[in-house]
Amino acid sequence: MKKTLTIDCRRCKTKEKAHQYLAKKKGFPPYYGKNLDALADVLSSIDKNTLIKVKYSKSLEKNMGDYGKIMLKVFTDAKANGTQIEIL
Repeated sequence: MKKTLTIDCRRCKTKEKAHQYLAKKKGFPPYYGKNLDALADVLSSIDKNTLIKVKYSKSLEKNMGDYGKIMLKVFTDAKANGTQIEIL
């Protein structure tokens, strides 16, 4: 059975708040490093039966500027590399 992990990007107001929010998500390991490299690592190793829904993705750039653009690129790169991600 497929699990769904929903990420609401409206909750990502700053770099620090974004990583705190992600660290609390079920499916993220307790040792999540709270940076973009750690995010890429988690996304590449997430269970193949998990669908990640990245909702309100435009909020990343709106709230965090260039850092938000890079974070969105981490999600799109993970999708391109086979992680099941829907960017909404």
